[in-house]
Amino acid sequence: MASLLRPATASYTVSEFYEVLTEDYEDHTFCGIMFTVDCKSVLPVDFVEIKSISVRGRLGPLTVWVTPDGLHGGKKEDRGAWQLVYEGEQPPSFATPTKLPFKTPVQVKSGTSIGMYVHSRLDGDEAIVYDNERPGHATHEDRHIRVAPGLAHLSNAPFSPRGFWGRAWRSRRQFVGKIEYGIKFKLWNPVAQVHLAFPPAFRQLVRLFLAIGASSESKCPISFLSNDLLFYVLNMCRHDWVTPPEEGEAASAADAAADAAAASARPSLEATQRHISKKQPQSKPQSKPVPWEASQSASQSSGGGGGGGSLGEGERQSSGGPEGGGNEAADPSASDPSASDPSALAAEAFAAREAAASLRVLRAQLFEAQIRALLRQAAANQDRRIAAAEPGTEPVADGVHARLSDELRSVGGAESGGAFATSPGESLSASFGQAHSGRGGGGAGGG
Repeated sequence: MASLLRPATASYTVSEFYEVLTEDYEDHTFCGIMFTVDCKSVLPVDFVEIKSISVRGRLGPLTVWVTPDGLHGGKKEDRGAWQLVYEGEQPPSFATPTKLPFKTPVQVKSGTSIGMYVHSRLDGDEAIVYDNERPGHATHEDRHIRVAPGLAHLSNAPFSPRGFWGRAWRSRRQFVGKIEYGIKFKLWNPVAQVHLAFPPAFRQLVRLFLAIGASSESKCPISFLSNDLLFYVLNMCRHDWVTPPEEGEAASAADAAADAAAASARPSLEATQRHISKKQPQSKPQSKPVPWEASQSASQSSGGGGGGGSLGEGERQSSGGPEGGGNEAADPSASDPSASDPSALAAEAFAAREAAASLRVLRAQLFEAQIRALLRQAAANQDRRIAAAEPGTEPVADGVHARLSDELRSVGGAESGGAFATSPGESLSASFGQAHSGRGGGGAGGG
């Protein structure tokens, strides 16, 4: 049943917390600053929750106000359009911004904005520090929010149109201080507007799951799951669970650089081993050899009269020649302190790490090749089904799978014409809904 009741947002209050500090040139000080905060829709954010702002200056009796939809519509002098979220008196703080925590956190939905106004009733012109607008960029911008320039207020009466020198408002000014906010992310669901809000790498993962699930000949365990279970798995994955392609390319480049570095280090490592093996025979073995020396002693003693057993290339040359004596080949650690030299041990450790990294790369390449083969097989099977279908026939769909097929078509229609399209205007994910509609439901959908 849980697979059918997929949540739309995360169950916790907020997913992550941030505290951003704007640039501070201390261009001006006066009674207030009014500006806009936008919640960006680059990521699948449900809303941003602003908990506090911080300002500096002589401060005094402060208030903070918010209004929906930014500063549009001449709101700067309309007190009724604003909501008070903070009121209190603060001592002067010229060096460090003072936090003003809101009575109730302010939520900004994805793709919307709010206007924010911080004001002091203190007499004079030193209450709040703010800056001139810097042309060409916002006051602050990150992946989640954008703080835009606004207006400075030159009156110690909130929203008053009369300033110290007549005109109370100065345009092209920007906020100086900190903004503390949290984020609540959306969870993936097979709905077009939600699916398209996720990054391209995650949408590729969705198509991959559907392609594997649609293959009746696949041996991958994913192909045994019904659509509702596949959707439940994807619903529990964060938007950044999949590595973006550009990061994957950067990782591949780093692996290639590591391979090149390891290749250049191998000759020096082999030279070190040959240097160690040519030292004079040992007089007495050490009583407590380090692990590297112990492994070398064990490998030498197990070689018998065959010239050193499982020793490296340099050791075999030393023990098999005229100066060697079968299993009496020299133990380098006993006769030469350089055998346990940190540089030699570091070279061996580097080689071991490089070998492990190469194994991981090979495994990843094998997995990628298997996935690509499954995708090609699924696409070929789907083409055969489409070609064999009689004109005008409709797939049999009932119960849960009828609804899931409709959801799949909504996702497929949103991305029609993509790399997986089987015909103009039709995406493969929509066809996958038809292919799955006749399968027995697994988990909660199967009864």
